[in-house]
Amino acid sequence: MGSNLGIEPSDLFRLVKITCDIATDRGCSVSDAIDQLDAAASKIAPAPKLLNFAHTAKRYRLKRNEAFGTSLFRDPAWDMLLDLLIADEEGKSLSVTALCLGSGVATTTALRYVQHLVDGGFVIRTGDLRDQRRIFLTLDPARKAEIAGFLGNWLKDCTSGRSSAKADRVRPVPEHRERPATPSARHPLFLS
Repeated sequence: MGSNLGIEPSDLFRLVKITCDIATDRGCSVSDAIDQLDAAASKIAPAPKLLNFAHTAKRYRLKRNEAFGTSLFRDPAWDMLLDLLIADEEGKSLSVTALCLGSGVATTTALRYVQHLVDGGFVIRTGDLRDQRRIFLTLDPARKAEIAGFLGNWLKDCTSGRSSAKADRVRPVPEHRERPATPSARHPLFLS
């Protein structure tokens, strides 16, 4: 007779034992061991659920930009990474032109972002064998795994109602301090 999870008790026992062994070997909590197993599983291949989440994240980013304006919220590098992850998982290739058009910014700006992603080791350029004028872009496999792991943690946080341990360790942004309404009398530009 299986458990409520649809897992046989013997398999569930094995899973718990493996998780406890990992926690002991790595000197971490069982919860951290589960997060590590989850991250390792996402590196093998993002699940369809994760791919759907990437589509949803992209769609909501576009909706947010429409609702509140793109000047404050545009993030073409992240949009490009999402597009590349989605394309890769769907077995498609993206040319530089297609990626630039999908970013929603001017072509020259998009090309600068592409170069930053290449320089940062996120993206690999590959020439088209049939058309020497065209270049395809793909995610670096290690970076793809990192992005998939990030999205997996984000998805898990959204569906579980709890924050992952990794997200909790991110340093908070310093508080915004209001600037004085009038220029400082000590500033050299305002001395007369």
